[in-house]
Amino acid sequence: MRLSISIVVVLMYTFVARLASAHPASGIVVDARGQVFFLDTGEPGGFRGVIWRIDSQANLTAVHDSGGHFLALDPDSVFGRADLGGWFRGKRTQWLERVAVPRSKSSLIQADGSPIVMGRDGGLYYASAEQLERAGVEQIARLAADGTLRTPTPTLPAIAKKFGGIRGLAFGQGGDLYVAYENAVQKITSTGVTTLVDNITVKDCDVDVPSEGRPPLLRGIAVDSRGVVYAAATGCHRVIRITGNKVETVLKAERPWSPTGIATFGDDVYVLEYTNPHGNAKEWRPRVRKIKRDATVATLVTISPADRARVGAAR
Repeated sequence: MRLSISIVVVLMYTFVARLASAHPASGIVVDARGQVFFLDTGEPGGFRGVIWRIDSQANLTAVHDSGGHFLALDPDSVFGRADLGGWFRGKRTQWLERVAVPRSKSSLIQADGSPIVMGRDGGLYYASAEQLERAGVEQIARLAADGTLRTPTPTLPAIAKKFGGIRGLAFGQGGDLYVAYENAVQKITSTGVTTLVDNITVKDCDVDVPSEGRPPLLRGIAVDSRGVVYAAATGCHRVIRITGNKVETVLKAERPWSPTGIATFGDDVYVLEYTNPHGNAKEWRPRVRKIKRDATVATLVTISPADRARVGAAR
């Protein structure tokens, strides 16, 4: 069954961009060499954002001169020759941008409108708003490198609507797709959709949500090699771990910081955090922390005004 893309894309982009603009970036990925890439959203009327890289020696480098909200790693550059800009202008897809990774066969794909993730099947999966009047994105589109679009989950909107719309996407190593909502996580397999946990309660939640949000207000999500789910509980200033139907806190962020994005690499969990994620965009500033297997936490980098000024001066 092919995805119906009959909406005027300019209007669709305006709709999903409005959703995205209410929060800072959640995009963070780790490549095969252990390099961490994350998005700095920037601020309205000022610094326009950047994609940062933290290499294996903990050096910080700007690798792209603008930053969106969502990020996917294309490890084999399957979309290296894809006409992403043309597909957007032709009303086929949401806005997507490919960014080459220096000295690597890999590339990055960033988006503004909705969460995105690369599948092991070579497809790019992203949340898609099929009806503009809905207050959230409730369907998943699979985009192939040749521009083919299809809907792998035709029954998902009825389910996703109940949970308030899709907030994060991740693949497990077995090829199952995991979906984060405000207070639920689901797994999509070839046989259907399973709810892993809903009505999530974070016992030590430091509640901080906008008026339309429901705690823990999940955002970014990742799955490790053992099938353990990690999620950014942005509305609780926490990172939670979901094992079966058990939910526990594995990281606490002190205000004004709160997790927005998650990535896993080996036994380590990488966490993108922002200051005041539900406040004015001029208050947003990112940092990255790492949770090691022994549960110790290290701050890898905190983006300072000087870091942004250095990039801005080079533009």
